[in-house]
Amino acid sequence: MKEKERNFTDLKKELSLDELKKLSKTVATDYAESEYCTSYLIFVLRYNITKSCFYRLIEEAIVKNYVSDEMICKMQKKAISNQQAHNLSAGASSVNRYAQLRKKREVYRCKQVATYFAQNPQLSKYEVAEEYNLTVKQLYGLLYNAFVKNVVNNKICKLIEKRSLSYDSSQKTKEFFAKLWEKRAENKKGTLN
Repeated sequence: MKEKERNFTDLKKELSLDELKKLSKTVATDYAESEYCTSYLIFVLRYNITKSCFYRLIEEAIVKNYVSDEMICKMQKKAISNQQAHNLSAGASSVNRYAQLRKKREVYRCKQVATYFAQNPQLSKYEVAEEYNLTVKQLYGLLYNAFVKNVVNNKICKLIEKRSLSYDSSQKTKEFFAKLWEKRAENKKGTLN
């Protein structure tokens, strides 16, 4: 008798977070590296998962940075090719879907870096940047976006502000954070998280 296909909830119950991350990365990489005509069915059978679980694992791998940008491009090309195999004018939905996943990836990374920065005041900005393979300028950009685009909650913003003011409590820095809080309030309606 055939084993019941596992959905994403089943996987979360039976696997540790590290195992789930590894599986997500493996499935996404296998999909990206497979022949263009290979469909999701191969992976559903190989990993004994449902179709929706297959797509959820791909999404997790992209959004949570388990795979490189190069792998994402390969997956997108493959998805477009598979759609066009059924209809030559197809492919737009894959382009749109991967654009959405890249945006979610940016937001996830922004939230992850800002939270790490806020919760690890013992680390210098250089150490935090190095941990995420960023320049300090890129780190500042992520922190700025996390703050004003409401990617992180007020608690994290207050920790970022407190950390920054502990290094430089000048009037200029205080005014800078006052402006950030104003922009945050203005953007509250268009929150990303």
